[in-house]
Amino acid sequence: MDKNSLYQLVRINLSKNFDISVVFIDSVLDVFDDIVTWEENLIWLTKWKILNPSTIKDRAVYVLKKEWIPMHFVDIANKISEMTKSTIKVNTVHNELIKNSDFILVWRWVYGLKEHWYKWGTILDVIVEVLKKHWKPMTSEDITNEVLKYKKVQVTTIYMNIQNKNYIERVWRNFYQLKQ
Repeated sequence: MDKNSLYQLVRINLSKNFDISVVFIDSVLDVFDDIVTWEENLIWLTKWKILNPSTIKDRAVYVLKKEWIPMHFVDIANKISEMTKSTIKVNTVHNELIKNSDFILVWRWVYGLKEHWYKWGTILDVIVEVLKKHWKPMTSEDITNEVLKYKKVQVTTIYMNIQNKNYIERVWRNFYQLKQ
């Protein structure tokens, strides 16, 4: 919760009986060990892992949720360093991103969260999934547009993978479907 919103709620609920200052509310909140102030304007409970990240994985999840875009692993490490005000090894962050299934390699060294609708696997895996989902031949442009929703890659990479004759066949001019 935002600090200002909390202060307003406390004042509204207790203003009938008491005149409460911001300093008093801060003092009361400081007494409790299970309440955390984060980024100087947010307040929450320490038991909420996503809001009180303690491990590198939790911190990386927090950074990616806050930014809401895929990021290069070095940028994620830098954001974690800013957040914790301590140096974090870039390799440690990269190893966490590689080994945990919550993170998806979106592009070369760029990671996103699985919950942000990015798909795991190669470009060909995503193309096959898109073609299965549509159950009809699709143009290369339609396939490209669908794949780009899940992976941030160059268009030529998608076109190269559409040409894989082991999985995909050309039906008409510029129309493709899964190989029967």
